Parts: sequence; structure tokens; C-alpha cells
Amino acid sequence: MDAQATEPPSSSYPPWVLFEPYADVDTTGSYSTAADPNTLAVARTSSDHPIGVSLSLALPPAESRVCFHFPRRTDPPRLRNEIIAAHGDSMLVKVTRESYYKVRPDYFVYNAGNAAANSSQRPPSLLLLPPGYHYLDKDSTGLLRRGEDDLVVANLKMVEPKDDDTTPKDKQQQQQHVAEMTLLRSGKWWTLRWSRITGIEKEKLRYWISSRCVIPVGDDTLCWIISMHEGLIFCKVYEERPVLQYVPLPEDPRCSAGYYSSWNVCVTSGGNAVKFVNRFARCCCGGAGASKCKHSEDCYVIKTWTLRMDSMTWVVDGMMDSTELWAHDSYKGLPRLEPGFPVVSMDEPHIICFMLQQSKDWWLIMLDMRSKILRSIHIYEKANQFENVYPGKLLMPSKVSYYFNSCPSRSSQIDIGPPDVASLAELQTYDAKNSKPSCRTSADPGMQASEILEALQEISSYGLPGDDMRKAVSILSHANGRRFRSFLVIPKNMRKDWLLTEINAPAGM
Repeated sequence: MDAQATEPPSSSYPPWVLFEPYADVDTTGSYSTAADPNTLAVARTSSDHPIGVSLSLALPPAESRVCFHFPRRTDPPRLRNEIIAAHGDSMLVKVTRESYYKVRPDYFVYNAGNAAANSSQRPPSLLLLPPGYHYLDKDSTGLLRRGEDDLVVANLKMVEPKDDDTTPKDKQQQQQHVAEMTLLRSGKWWTLRWSRITGIEKEKLRYWISSRCVIPVGDDTLCWIISMHEGLIFCKVYEERPVLQYVPLPEDPRCSAGYYSSWNVCVTSGGNAVKFVNRFARCCCGGAGASKCKHSEDCYVIKTWTLRMDSMTWVVDGMMDSTELWAHDSYKGLPRLEPGFPVVSMDEPHIICFMLQQSKDWWLIMLDMRSKILRSIHIYEKANQFENVYPGKLLMPSKVSYYFNSCPSRSSQIDIGPPDVASLAELQTYDAKNSKPSCRTSADPGMQASEILEALQEISSYGLPGDDMRKAVSILSHANGRRFRSFLVIPKNMRKDWLLTEINAPAGM
């Protein structure tokens, strides 16, 4: 058993990680040597300010962290820079450079640079999402990344119905019952509404206040975990007319699903299985008249279920009593307290990570529900970093670390001040011809226009008129081919919008 999980060497990354929800903020103006240079991605915000994102990846149960790098003389708010969602090799992050709350944040998709297991290596990238009018929060926003080009961001909430959503009688009886989804698909924002959700009575919708979190299931489905009803809402967001389907959590009188820290719903088995974990007190689960435990008031039971996707029914697949764990030598030295904030391993369904707290001391532990032992312990030193916000938190699982395992090493010290952002972009150029990352400081001077035309003609839906096509070739030929290589990193379904923005930009910008 490891006494403390540590960060892996740069040549070997964990198959999955647990991210802190809030990002670290670096305003030194340089990319710190303490982070991993292989994970650095840079871009500019919507207000044309430089931003860098790097990752500090650790083997679970230790926490991994995201760091946002800002130029010197900036003072970004710590609690407004965070990870919103994660799927596959990508993460949706919220970047707020200003402390002023009326300034809208920017949303970027961080991509590890290796979209498929057998694809050629690309450096990590940051894609600025098109501007929208909705606030994307981590409790109700999900991300799906399918291949290199299919990207979906979806936010689902309950809103007051509009006149065309319901009849006057319905509107008088219940004021808030319409599910509204803000959806980014094919590079554009859409708004969808449902007055009914399959599997739940219509009148119960007005009690839905918020979501707990959103998890991706497979490569085409998002699942919202609803706090009030203790249930799930599934949506195949790639369908032309997606529907919402409600699935309740298991009916078990001993479940304490009302307590935020005691339960969670996670995706496991490579992202294709949904698992429910619940920890409840054994001593009082029988209701009135139940006998008190003779060992400790903190005796508990951990129980797990797996959702059968074909029938949408739950099957019990694991149970552990606290006394089984305490009796094992691996638990010696830890307090006998109820663990909280469970997260299931993304690869092994029988492995669960928990938080354990005693006063101001925190531990992250990894339990094996199959062998009933404690696999690993990590001293959670930064648990109280945001203690004024809420005690404890759900860590966000992600497989983005998996895609760095064959990434070549890069420079460990890079400035990100405004004068040096161009050199950062050049460092991360992408060799389109050989499909390999390049660490040269300039692109090939002999790049031909035919390469650009070939890339433009790959997608038949571009439909650029002749004059715009000539302008596009001219734009992509600038900077010794650097702009062309930056263009190739953008998902194909967003390249046309990017080109039109560049073509229509005022002169001198």
C-alpha cells in the first residue's frame, strides 16, 4: 500500500485522474517549472489577452490540478476560474481574467492533443468557444468529444415557460416546469425546450431546482444527476431531435441520498457503465426502534449499484461494512469516521475513492470493494484551500492524462507575457505534412498554397465564394505558415466560422 500517492514521471501518466474543481492561478508571467511542460496550451481570450493552461497530473487517490497562467500585473479571481466538464481527451474550462463580476467569462475547450489512440501526436490546444448569452456552471453543463471534430457542450436547467410552451391553464397551475437546454453543436449555439420528460410526472418538474453534476456516457449521451429528486436525466445530444429520459435512483429505504457528501453517480468501465455509490449509517438504517451499534456511532455501510442501460434498471453489485475495512491492517493509523464524496474509478468499477476528515486533517483514500481493503492513502493537504466556500467537494474524474503517455518532452520554462505569446504559439506548431508535433521556432518557408487549398477542400460544406476563398488562402499563408498550422488544430466543423471571422475582421486587427 502506498502511504502517499505521488505524481507520475513525465514519461508515464495515470490512466485517469481526479481534478480539483477550482483552478490554481499563476500570475508570474511565466510557465512554472513546477508544472508539466508537456501539458501546456496557450491561446488568447475574447478580449485578446494571453492565457495559458497546464496540468499537474497525479495518480489517484491524489488530486490533480489545473493551472491558469496569466501575464504579470493581473489579479484574476480564484473562485471564478474552474473546470466545468470533462470527456475523453478534453476539458471545458472557465477563464475569468477580471475580478469585476459583470465581465462575462470565456469558455475554452482544452484538448490533450491526441484525439484517438492511434492518431499522430499534436500538442495540447485551447479552443475558445463562440460567445453565448448563457452562464455555464459545472453543476448543469456537460461536454462530449467524439473524434477530432464532433464537439458538444450542453447546459440543462428549468426555466419559466413561455407563452408558446404551455397552455394558459398549465401556466396558471405551475410556473416553472420547462426544461431548457443551451446546446453548442456544429459550432453554433442552439436553445431547446421540453415541457415533458419521459419517465417523470409533469407536475414534479416544478420541484427540480438544480443538478448535482453531469457525466458523459459513451460517446453520444450526457447524464444529469438531479439533486432534488435523486434521479438521472439522459439525453442523446447528437440526435436531430433529442429527448430527455428520467431514471430514478435505486429504491432503498436505507439510502441517505439527501446528504450531499454520502452519495454519487459516476461513469466507469471505460465510460460505458453508470454506477451509483451510497454510504449510509448502519446503526440507524432500520428506523425507529433499531438497536444501536456496540462498536461505534460512526459504523457505516457502502453499497453500489450498476445501471443496466438496456432496461434502465439498477442491479446491486457491491457492499462493504465499515468493520470489514477497519479490521484490515491497511487501515491502521486512520480515524474510524464516515468517508464522503465518493468517486468510482473510470476503469475499474470495484475501485472507489473517498475523502476522510478529522478536524482540519483530510485524507483521500482508495477502497477495493472486491477485496475489502484499503489500496492507497493520500494526505490531502490542500483540502481547506476553499473552506470558506463549502466543506469538502466532489473531485472531477477525467481520462485526459491517458493521452499524454506518448507525448514528447518540451521546454520547462516558457514566458507567457504579452511580448512572448507569439513564440509560445510557434513552439506548438503542428506539422500538417508529417502529422507530428514540431518544436521549431518557425514554419517551413517553402509551404505551398496547394497545401492550404487541399485542407480547405477537405470539407465540402465550406462554400466560400471565390473572393473569400482567395482571402482565406492569403490569411493562412501569413506568418510563414504559422496561421495555417494553428488553423489545422481547430476542429473541422468550426474552421469555416473562424475563417469568416478573420476575413471580415477590420483592417489592422
